[in-house]
Amino acid sequence: MIVDAFTAGGVGHRPGIELAMPSAEEQRACLQWDYWYDYFSIPQLDVQSLHLAVKSIPAYCSVVDFTIVLAPCLQHEDTGEVLGVLSWQRRGWCRLERSASLLASRACLIMVTSPQKFVVKSGPEWVLGWPVEGDFSLETDRHMVGEVTSFLLSIYRTGLLKKGDLQAWRFYTALMSKAKLYPDFPPNENLSHFLQRYNMSASDSSQLSPLMLASLEGNLSVMQALLREGCDVDAVTKFEIPEAHVNGTNTALSLAALLSTPEAVQLLLEARASVNVPKAQGGVPPVQHIQALVFLELFLFTLRT
Repeated sequence: MIVDAFTAGGVGHRPGIELAMPSAEEQRACLQWDYWYDYFSIPQLDVQSLHLAVKSIPAYCSVVDFTIVLAPCLQHEDTGEVLGVLSWQRRGWCRLERSASLLASRACLIMVTSPQKFVVKSGPEWVLGWPVEGDFSLETDRHMVGEVTSFLLSIYRTGLLKKGDLQAWRFYTALMSKAKLYPDFPPNENLSHFLQRYNMSASDSSQLSPLMLASLEGNLSVMQALLREGCDVDAVTKFEIPEAHVNGTNTALSLAALLSTPEAVQLLLEARASVNVPKAQGGVPPVQHIQALVFLELFLFTLRT
């Protein structure tokens, strides 16, 4: 049995680790486990029961010891499409289960890719692939998945507040719009209302500035108000949330390029935000900023053409 371990924040991947097969006694012990498998644990025929079961997914993900993904490379019998890890990562329902597990503080997912191989995934791909942005056989499912995802994120944010982690709470609050696929803030919101929502002042010197939070939200009216007041568009902060791909030194533009909307990026560029990659304490650009820079180059090329 071979294990491939992909580590969050690492570059490349570790070589496979060969493990001994479980003994007969260990395999018999598995018979005492309780299993919840979405394929046969969610009723498929009755729509009402289906919806209730889907909404229960977060509850199951919050109590399990392991989340195991079965994603071998197979050909779909009807469509002929080759399915595997990549197709699993694109599906909205699969993304929901991934988000539910990670927001329940599970350290990693175990992805079984063949009878002899599994992959331990602990990377932050989930924050770049939200459930509502995934593929759905029925377009009507997208709204329901968005509701469940926003509910999950709300529970997670409540836990952060209880722990007194105001910075992380603000960060995930700014991502609520990504969970829903529509703005989680009033249209044309004014600055005072925005600051009240985040429990901060315009001159707040915390790690995430008002402009950074508004940029993450894609809240253009608040971004414009802050820029009119002369806020520093290139202010740098050292803020880390490794499980969300945020490590090292950040600016409003780098965060927006990584996690927000093209409109937010364009507004910051029009405000003459620097496109230079901010460097971490060791002088090396963080991986996510290299990704953001690539995005910016593509975005600028699109604007020019």
